Order: sequence, then structure tokens, then C-alpha cells
Amino acid sequence: MKFRTQIQLKPRNELINLDSSLLFLGSCFSQNIGNQCQRNGLHTVINPTGIIFHPQIILDHLTNSLDQSDILFTRSASGVSYHHLFHSTINANSKEALSNLCIDALNSLDFAVRDSQHVFITLGSAWYFKLIESQKIINNCHKKHSRYFRRDLSTFEESKEICQHIVSVIKSKSPAAHVHFTLSPVRHIRYGTIENARAKSILHAAIHEVVSDQDAVSYFPSYEIMMDDLRDYRFYASDMIHPSALAIDYIWQYFQKYYFKTEDISSMKKVAKFVELLHHKLLDQSLQNRNQHQEIIEQKLNELIVSVSKKRASNILSMYNQWKLNNP
Repeated sequence: MKFRTQIQLKPRNELINLDSSLLFLGSCFSQNIGNQCQRNGLHTVINPTGIIFHPQIILDHLTNSLDQSDILFTRSASGVSYHHLFHSTINANSKEALSNLCIDALNSLDFAVRDSQHVFITLGSAWYFKLIESQKIINNCHKKHSRYFRRDLSTFEESKEICQHIVSVIKSKSPAAHVHFTLSPVRHIRYGTIENARAKSILHAAIHEVVSDQDAVSYFPSYEIMMDDLRDYRFYASDMIHPSALAIDYIWQYFQKYYFKTEDISSMKKVAKFVELLHHKLLDQSLQNRNQHQEIIEQKLNELIVSVSKKRASNILSMYNQWKLNNP
């Protein structure tokens, strides 16, 4: 007897080359898979403008325009400035400094889109908040009082149109880019499980309408793997909302098999082992042991960079240099 449903993926004709540049945009699940790509030595950019849940905000950021209306800026009790169209990780001590940060983030996104051969869009929810005064859909309330906002649900037609525009903007900047949609398996249940199911179903239907209608646009079933294959609270983090580390690793294995050649997966695993070595915590912190660990790392580094392309070697060296910076 079978006690689980394994997702069967059709073989892809277009696989990802290890020298490809990848861009991940959207919910926190895009961070999870993007981080895995980085750890495996792939040139990967993840959410330059911060985590985004609603597709309209992704579209707004892709158009590279910053709305500097005063109403969109807010200031916390501790004096930190935030922008309602950006995640809370983008903040500053003044409105002017924040504006510059937002512009830099949008420019980084624009460059990443133009440089990428594969863009992954992870949609989180069709629910959104709108500033009542400006009628603008926002990305983050930044803990401002609820009286300033109205919560609403995008329709299927609205969501489909937004997704179509997202693809169009990406293609206008990088005509050869492949766009890959996925639906986040993170459960948005703050306002109830029924509301979460409604939002996911709208986005799911909208994505597949767009995927079936355009070339070089595809769908990766991370949502189905979580809901229909794993479908157990064992595979959720302690908050029972986000996938656990084990679940993310399981979905990553599917991702590898779906998008990469078998021999390329083997090469990626060698890089991942090197990254594990970098982050290994020594129990014996003596100078002799640390020097010995450094020698092993440098030996593995030299072996690795001669076995990969120049672009991947550069990515690996960047990770190594960052490690040295953090471990003087």
C-alpha cells in the first residue's frame, strides 16, 4: 500500500545551465530555494527589494518606479523610516536616506532582471492591504494602525492580468529569459484557513492561465509537493505555517531533478559540501586547530575552482571571501 502521493514531474526540454544567472522574487519561500541555489554555487539574486507576497507589488517594483508620496512613508516610535511598498528590512533613519535605499533596491532589481536567464516568481497570497487615503495597494503595513488600511482580495481576472504584465515587463528587459511561476506553500492563515484557500486558489488558477498561454513560461509545483506529498505537520516549522528545513530540502531535491542535468547536480553537491565546510563550527578553537581548518578549506577551494567554469569559480570565491571576512 502507498501512504503518500509522490508528485510526478514531466521532463523539461529546457534545463538550467550552471552558468546561468537566476533571479528569485516573491514570498519567503523564494528565499528558501534561492538560498539553496547560492549554496550550490549558482549565480543567484534573491529579492533585491525585499520579500513580497502580492503579485501587484512585484509588478510595481519591476516597472522600476518609486512612488514618493508622503503618505507611503511612515516612521516608527523609535525613529526608523519605512516605505509601505517595501519590506521592513529596507529602512533608514530619515525619509531622504530611505528614498535612496529604495531607488538603489529598484535599480538592483532592474539590473538583475536584465542579467538573468531564469526568473522565478513565487506568489504568496491574493489578499492585499490598501491605504485608504491613497487607494494604493501596499506591501507592508509596518505595524501602523488598521484604521489606515482596507483589506481586500484580488479577483482571478485581476490576478491573471497582473501575472501577464509581470511576464511582459520581464521579457521587455530580458527577451530570452525564462519565467518560472510557483505558488508559495507557506500558509497565510492569520485571517483564517478558508481565506487562505480562497487566495491560493485564485493565484493558482491565474498562474496556469498565463503559463498555458505563453512560451518560455512554466510552473514548478512546490505548493503541490508540500500539500499533496508531504501533507503532514511533521514537515512544518514550529509555527505550523512555514515549511520546515526538512521540507525545504525535500522540495529542493525535486527542484534539482526538474531543472538540472544529473552530472550538474553532482557538481552542485560538491560546492554545497564546500559551503558546509566553511560553516563548520570548531569545538576546539585553539589557534593550531583553526589554522589546520583554514588549510583544509584552502585545499578544497583550490581543487574546486579548477573543476568548474570561471563564472562559478567567481561565485565560490565570493562565498569564501565573505567567510574570511566574517572569520578573521
